[in-house]
Amino acid sequence: MAVRILLEGSLRTTAAAIGLAALVAASLLLPVARCAPAPVYENEEKPWWHNPCSYNPNRIRHSRGIPPAVKTQLKTIVNMFNSRVSQHVQRYCSKFESTVHSKQIKKPDWLPTKKFFQSLDDNVSALPEFHYQIQIHAATLHKLWNMHIESAVSSFDGIERSNLMNDTAQHMKSLLCEVETAMNSSKLHRKKLVPINYVSDVQIPSKTNFTTGIVTDCTLLREYGNFLRKSNKKLSGKNRRRKAGKTKKAGKAGKSGKPNKNRKRTFRRRS
Repeated sequence: MAVRILLEGSLRTTAAAIGLAALVAASLLLPVARCAPAPVYENEEKPWWHNPCSYNPNRIRHSRGIPPAVKTQLKTIVNMFNSRVSQHVQRYCSKFESTVHSKQIKKPDWLPTKKFFQSLDDNVSALPEFHYQIQIHAATLHKLWNMHIESAVSSFDGIERSNLMNDTAQHMKSLLCEVETAMNSSKLHRKKLVPINYVSDVQIPSKTNFTTGIVTDCTLLREYGNFLRKSNKKLSGKNRRRKAGKTKKAGKAGKSGKPNKNRKRTFRRRS
């Protein structure tokens, strides 16, 4: 009887020890909360910009003008950037304006060039290239977000910076989803997918000093704003209408305001 009681006690002690070990192991698997979270991806090989709204565009159909509804959505997205994200960028950068002006960096050569904006037009065939360039900005933001800025400056707030990056990422995701929706409805291929390691450590370092970090942040975030505004003008057809208006006026009169000599004249015969 004594042996049985001793055995049961030993089993209960062992079970309790196993339960405690399981509880400790489970607690170690729980995610640790961070004050300034970096971007989280479900799969490092497949970042969020590869599938922002679960659409899968098929083959290209006949080219045509971008639907008015899509233009409206693009305009809304740009306005949202101007009213929310752009102001956040301005607040963040204005605190360190003297630092930003103290060290200028060249425009990154992997971002859209003048040639890209010249090729944009009010046609759905331009959307795949536009979609691709947004992905490049998304990959740039990912690298920027993971750049650690070493700073002892009291006015620098890592949480504020992280929130700014998060706002910009959410905006990019919304924009990509709108463009991908338009491509899907027009049976357009995505050009190609930008990998998560598109931007190297040489282009944006994983760790840097305060001055270089702030200048890099503000330069790249402002470049994204410029990219949006220029793209929206081209895709909405504003530039085309403006040029057409100038051409029409030039046909009526020369630079001096006098009638154009090359204009065909008609005369009435006197009765």
